[in-house]
Amino acid sequence: MTSNRGGPCVVSDKYLYAIGGKTENDNANDPFKYLNTVEKYDPRTNTWTVATPMQARRAYACGVALEGRLYVVGGTQDDLYSSHSSCEAFDIQSNTWTYIASLCISRALAGIAYVGNCIYVLGGKKNSRERTDKVEFYDKELDVWRVVGSVPNCMGGIQCSSVSLSKEFLNTLTKIT
Repeated sequence: MTSNRGGPCVVSDKYLYAIGGKTENDNANDPFKYLNTVEKYDPRTNTWTVATPMQARRAYACGVALEGRLYVVGGTQDDLYSSHSSCEAFDIQSNTWTYIASLCISRALAGIAYVGNCIYVLGGKKNSRERTDKVEFYDKELDVWRVVGSVPNCMGGIQCSSVSLSKEFLNTLTKIT
């Protein structure tokens, strides 16, 4: 990687994408720098390349890959004094970022996962003091987020991940009873 960062990583199309994040800055008055940069790792060649940057700087965002697109949701650019409700999608084929519908509730440090073709965002922090327990669902066809439930406790820093497993692989697993 060309720069150290703390930000979401998303795996898609045989590559790992390091997206946005926060890194140290040389300025003592402003010790952190919020990034919109994206880097793509190719494990076959063990190389990192710079990819098209996002439109907004985002640290503590969450990301997921689905159907040839990378989705980056929420985040902050001011150390959680406030959080983004904005979201972006990267089309891998056209190499472009576009804004998609904004979240109903702004958040950073949220969890994100997909089930089938549905993207869910769970919990997170609205700011440095306020958390949310709300779960939102993204309707890709209508380009809209909807609150669909809540997690048992208000949580920030939820770590969750989606993994695609083939039916062949699932059929080889021992059934747990």
